[in-house]
Amino acid sequence: MAIIGMGCRFPGARDCWELWELLLAGGDAVGEIPAERFDAGLLLSGERGAPGRLPSRRAGTIAGIDTFDAGFFGIPAREAERMDPQHRLLLETAWEAMEDAGLSADRLRGTRTGVFVGSSTSDYEALQSYRCDPATLDLYVVMGGRSLLAQRLSRALDLRGPSLALDSACSSSLVAVHLACQSLRAGESEMAFAAGFNVVLSPDRSLAYARAGMLSPEGRCGSFDASASGFVRSDGAGVVLLKPLSAALRDGDPVAAVIAGSATNNDGRASDSSVRPAAGGIRELLRLAHRAAGTSPAEVGYVECHGVGSPLADAVEVRALQEVLADGREPGRPCAIGSVKANIGYPEGASGVAGLIKTALVLRHGVIPPTVHFARPNPEMGLDERTLRVRREAAPWTGEDRLAGVTSFGLGGTNAHVLLRPAPSRAEAAAAEPGPVLLPLSARSPAALRGLAAAHAARLERDGQRPPLRDVAYTLGARRTHHEHRAAFVAASEEEWRAQLLRWLDGGDAPVPAGEDARAAALRALGARYERGEEVEWGALYPSGACVPLPAYPWQRERHWRPEAAWGASPAAPARGPEPADDAGEGWTDPAEATPEELLAAVGAYLREQAGEVLRLTPGQAAALDDGVPLVRLGLDSLMTVQFRNRVAADLGAELPSALLLGHSTLGELAGRVSDALQTAAGPAP
Repeated sequence: MAIIGMGCRFPGARDCWELWELLLAGGDAVGEIPAERFDAGLLLSGERGAPGRLPSRRAGTIAGIDTFDAGFFGIPAREAERMDPQHRLLLETAWEAMEDAGLSADRLRGTRTGVFVGSSTSDYEALQSYRCDPATLDLYVVMGGRSLLAQRLSRALDLRGPSLALDSACSSSLVAVHLACQSLRAGESEMAFAAGFNVVLSPDRSLAYARAGMLSPEGRCGSFDASASGFVRSDGAGVVLLKPLSAALRDGDPVAAVIAGSATNNDGRASDSSVRPAAGGIRELLRLAHRAAGTSPAEVGYVECHGVGSPLADAVEVRALQEVLADGREPGRPCAIGSVKANIGYPEGASGVAGLIKTALVLRHGVIPPTVHFARPNPEMGLDERTLRVRREAAPWTGEDRLAGVTSFGLGGTNAHVLLRPAPSRAEAAAAEPGPVLLPLSARSPAALRGLAAAHAARLERDGQRPPLRDVAYTLGARRTHHEHRAAFVAASEEEWRAQLLRWLDGGDAPVPAGEDARAAALRALGARYERGEEVEWGALYPSGACVPLPAYPWQRERHWRPEAAWGASPAAPARGPEPADDAGEGWTDPAEATPEELLAAVGAYLREQAGEVLRLTPGQAAALDDGVPLVRLGLDSLMTVQFRNRVAADLGAELPSALLLGHSTLGELAGRVSDALQTAAGPAP
């Protein structure tokens, strides 16, 4: 199975590019827990294992967890506010993985694409349930919960394959990858998203881990090191898009790495503790994965270990790994081991996919990053450097026959192991003919379009190897979703395009060169039609090309958060229900005394007000709602429609059928229907 697309958010890394930079530099992105999550200082204790206390203020966190580009996905503010941030991360990182794979939303729509999502925490849902006024809890809290993670993405992209959220504790995301591969092999999915998420918003689980002595007092994961004292918790979000290798090569998809085989198992009662892996279970897991891949453990050159920095768990893992990999290994060919948790902390349910993405990047770049915080091996591991070696510095690792493994263990004994090979080499494409190309950019808003143009200009400024401009044009035209706000550029070189981008960002138009050739003039005319919203036959313009990595969509995030859903807040008491009203409120027009025109105006104003409250609009925004636009286009979904109908029935005594509201009825049409019903009920004026 080919990994054709990847997207991620981890501490210190907003995408896979930044993750690789962090790994290569040997960085540690763990810091102090933000005060807006909870005040860790109130819970600190110098005594390890003290009940109700934490040993450290530190955690690995993702910035801006309270923000989301709800408008891009057509999600109303009220619903976005109640969504677990894991839903938001899933939508954004899955879209980025789709773009990384060179697939548009149109190409995925209606396909048998599966969604397999691992997660083991749901702090936001719990905080809403226990800290918010019970009167404010609605179905959006349930729909935005962890159990519906996968279905959220399936609905957003109209995917018709299997869709399931799973929880095997910390191994959840790597088990999701295994199940996605099985679904692809069975033919029930033609492509599959596999993902994992973790967001730390409450100290509750941390307090339990701390009492068991599992958290590091230093607030870091010292994987494999003699000084290791436990792990530090962290946020994490990672998505990979998988496709059978033969289909990926046929369709010209980019391939980051190839999954050669995978396996899962459970330790049963083989371990003396459900929180510690069993050596026998690990050995069996590794052999099952190699049997599935048709490979030998002696071939493995790198293993991304579970390696959380627990002295006992690390020792069990390394001893078992060493025993299996030593069999038949050539002298002088030790296997390197590492753990991404030393860089980003322990993202629990997302840890497996974090290791998978790291290993795919290792294979793509041909470099094994250093293991941070490693100085002296944990003596309990019995490390034999003839078989295993922890890299203190970055080291090259190249060759077509490379084989790598990724391991993940779950609290409770469910384990997973995935074997990866590098992407197969492809024939070098013939050099593109020199000359101008059409470079289209598009976004859902003017601000996002500017952000995308700025990201491309910044990429052109950076040093390093950049893809040919024709491949950039092919990727932007033939392998991207095209939105309503657009800009098109015609350039023959990177320097020319960068100059045009900067001029456009400053508010100017790209100058038309004197003596422009016929091809450039034709492309410029085509670009003008594209900017007006016309469809372009990109396949005819660019019948072939390489899909290359480019800047991701620039999300225009706004804050969507319930401030009362905070760990330090006191649980809210149920609010007293409103007193029954005799009418729709102060200033309401009596139907028996009003003219038809007065009543229609009063009902129209009332309906706009109620629609605005349901949509969580400001009074000014509600007053500006267009009476001629169908409710569904204003953003009212089925749940909002029920709330809207109930308000009208309670205040005015007018029943509005759900089918009418969910059809194409406008506020103006509803106002006429309700005012007619009220006048009929009131009888003729005296």
